[in-house]
Amino acid sequence: MKLQSKEQEHSVSPEPPPIPILEFDSEGEESPPIVTPVGTLLASFKRFTAKTIGEALTRAWSLTKPVEVKELKDNVFVFHFSSISEKERILAGSPWNFAGFLLCLIEWPPSVSLVDLKLDEASIWLQVSGLAPHMMTMRRARKIGYELIAAVEQNELPDDNSPHWDDNFRMKVVINLHRPLPTGFLHKLPGDEAHWVQF
Repeated sequence: MKLQSKEQEHSVSPEPPPIPILEFDSEGEESPPIVTPVGTLLASFKRFTAKTIGEALTRAWSLTKPVEVKELKDNVFVFHFSSISEKERILAGSPWNFAGFLLCLIEWPPSVSLVDLKLDEASIWLQVSGLAPHMMTMRRARKIGYELIAAVEQNELPDDNSPHWDDNFRMKVVINLHRPLPTGFLHKLPGDEAHWVQF
């Protein structure tokens, strides 16, 4: 048995040194680029070069000047646009189809590092078909989105939960790119049979 002195028994471990905090200002630095979206290409079994993507998308997007594309890591690219309006148009249209693969674009805030960017999410418009008009309300649209997908950003339904007199409606939802999206769900009311609702 190892004996300890009274001084050792009452010794206290030294506290770790405090973590330093550095504050930066922009004095003497170049202005950061304000048009730098980041894109994730869901093509795990195929590789595209930044040059190939830039040339193809400049034509597909009908840009006034070529978009500069730089690869950050496997199938993750940063896009530099020469026009803010064109950048906003392209971001609003995301996700895009590139050579049969999904290309999701998000804005890269200047204060966020690459590792902190949420590159596994995308906003898409989802069409819901198969509900009766009195069931197509804002409240039920949110329930569908939050319980079956993730989150609802907006939809076409009125805020007062009045019926939607059409055979379908659309809502913009946030999806996880690595989680399969359901093709629909079974909807059942008490005392009634289940009905299929299609996405």
